[in-house]
Amino acid sequence: PDEFIVNKISKNIISQKLGSKEKIVKLNNNKNETSVIEQTEEKKKEFSLTKELILQLIDSIINIEKNYKIPIDIEFGIENNILYILQARPITTYNKIPDILLTQPNEKRQLYFDGTLGVQGLEKPMSNLGISLFKVLLHYLGIKIAGSYNLDDIRSSVADCIGGKILLNLSNVLTKLNSKTILEHFSNVNKLLGGVLIKYGKQYKMRLMSVKLE
Repeated sequence: PDEFIVNKISKNIISQKLGSKEKIVKLNNNKNETSVIEQTEEKKKEFSLTKELILQLIDSIINIEKNYKIPIDIEFGIENNILYILQARPITTYNKIPDILLTQPNEKRQLYFDGTLGVQGLEKPMSNLGISLFKVLLHYLGIKIAGSYNLDDIRSSVADCIGGKILLNLSNVLTKLNSKTILEHFSNVNKLLGGVLIKYGKQYKMRLMSVKLE
């Protein structure tokens, strides 16, 4: 299938990838059977959705999610250029993003990294007590080692312990370290990190990291 990634706030199409679409499942005239036929070469090179239909779809998704107040997985169909919503259900794999990490309207998006599994011995999110203790440790390490009183402020500085996870703000870290240095420390934790930094690092790099020093 074709793939479209859209920013729901700005409604801009971030990326679109053309699928092969080699086959067509076609409803026969008797309406009781389907046939699988070869796609034409011309149609293979065309996107299945126009920009106008994508925007209609995004508006529908936003309205549905506002109604249910949770992220929604939908199925849809289009006939004669008319959009039909066929099904809507909660995304079962959804991991709620903490409010502090949500991008506000007209705010620059930031790139975060879950470093929880990079800490030796951790295989799952920590308990509330564990994350509270680690947060205290992180705060005092920032003071003693970096001389910073806000090293554990995820939005303006380096890291924080939120929702049972240890999160790093790569957008801020990139203002002090280059991608190569970051990968030397974390490439063994997450194999996808290198590709993410190469593709999006410059786009999400902040201008300046706010670190409060002694």
